[in-house]
Amino acid sequence: REKIHSVCLHLRHRHLAAWRGDAEAMAREAEVVNEVAASIRESHKHDYEVATGRILEWYQTSHGVTELLYGTDWVTQQISYWQVMNDFARKAEEAASVSMEELRGGNFSPGVMTLEMASLAYVYQNAQRHIMPMIETMVQVEVQQIYDFGGTADTVVYINLVLQASLVLFMSIFVLRSLSKIIQQMQYAFVAILLALNLPLKTIKTFYKFYSGVEIELMLLEDGDLEVDEDEALLAREDKDPLDEDWSPGESGDGALLMPPPGDEGDDMRVYGQPDEASKPPPPPGRGRRRGGGGR
Repeated sequence: REKIHSVCLHLRHRHLAAWRGDAEAMAREAEVVNEVAASIRESHKHDYEVATGRILEWYQTSHGVTELLYGTDWVTQQISYWQVMNDFARKAEEAASVSMEELRGGNFSPGVMTLEMASLAYVYQNAQRHIMPMIETMVQVEVQQIYDFGGTADTVVYINLVLQASLVLFMSIFVLRSLSKIIQQMQYAFVAILLALNLPLKTIKTFYKFYSGVEIELMLLEDGDLEVDEDEALLAREDKDPLDEDWSPGESGDGALLMPPPGDEGDDMRVYGQPDEASKPPPPPGRGRRRGGGGR
């Protein structure tokens, strides 16, 4: 659009320079018009080569009209966007070659004008009346195609998102269904024992006291006829607790180590660094005395 206006403006400046008799100004204006016309032709060709979809159809199909001078009459013709821009660039170059004498005293009557003067009349007759509206419509077509492309891109993104979410969901279902089988095949008991044996002594003592208390509470819930002296059981456990602060796990003081017994090639594992059988504490207090009677 700017180039169309530029051509019309510089042709008018050239016409005014001819009336002033300024040949140098006419040459400068003619040079500018030729440069703008060449730029219109080059950019129009580039746009046509990269056009797709509706834009390419608009280039190739006749969607507008222009007025041409045939003899003494102006004739309206259907024209495509590709043709109208090329015709305008060619007519602008021809109009820039009109001589000073023709511009100052030439005959502008239809059927009498020279070819260069007819080209100048074509530019003035069609630039604002027909060509500019075609350019505006072309811009609307381009904007609409951009919107359509944006909608297509959004659709592709949504489809990709759904596919990715479905894939993650299927993988999660497969992992969850396989988890029970995997856990059964894992050495979770062995790993749990190793974890307990490698914890700090204070932490092990805390666990031991907690589960001993839970064991007493469970026995009370299972047999309501039994009476367990919790204070007595707690004192007995503290007196003989292998996890007491004064208890030493072994000569090295490094805690219990899980290792095979010397000279034993079997698969059994024992905890070394613990007291022998004679010095081991009794099991946690079990069933207590019956109310009103002796213990079992």
